[in-house]
Amino acid sequence: MEILEKFKKYEYLLNVDKKELIENLFDNKKAEEEGGNKKADISEIRAAITLYHEAADEILNLSNDYIDTPMFRVQAHKMKETLSKAAISIRDKLIHAVEKWCNDTVKHIDKTFNDMENQIRTVPTNEKELVFIREFIKISKEVTQIELQEQLKEAVKHQELLDEFSFKYQEDDIYQTLLQKMWPMQIGQVITEGNQEIQQQEETF
Repeated sequence: MEILEKFKKYEYLLNVDKKELIENLFDNKKAEEEGGNKKADISEIRAAITLYHEAADEILNLSNDYIDTPMFRVQAHKMKETLSKAAISIRDKLIHAVEKWCNDTVKHIDKTFNDMENQIRTVPTNEKELVFIREFIKISKEVTQIELQEQLKEAVKHQELLDEFSFKYQEDDIYQTLLQKMWPMQIGQVITEGNQEIQQQEETF
């Protein structure tokens, strides 16, 4: 009974709703409706992964696989295996959710920069389009570009979190993240060229 009580502490692992856990950490619509962020802070995500990571180790060290008493043998290996696998499964589900969030964020950054470049390079055909592109360049430089750089910093922090748990990245994912660090320089040149084009067009209109 003493041995069973030790394992009973981890019984909750068998009842964790992984889908609900992921939604609460990465897509919490209720929190968003109440004025918060739908994604939890990285510290909360780290704590959740650590909880299940450490639980798996603790379970494996709760007892020997077999405990002999004067009257019978307690076979604990099955309990250890079942509970530790449950903890690892939850941990890995969280880790892959972090990976997906990082990849989705990087893709969003890349698409936004691409759209920004295409828009700035669009040659205005009338004064209305000229005014729009001028304002678009201003917002791109003073707002959008800064927001994208902050998003990239967050993605890198989350990738570093995955490093803490020895997660193996796909090479293409690492490459895509590195590419985003080159965008600010490239878009800066595009903005300069766009402003020059606007000056020329203003003389025309």
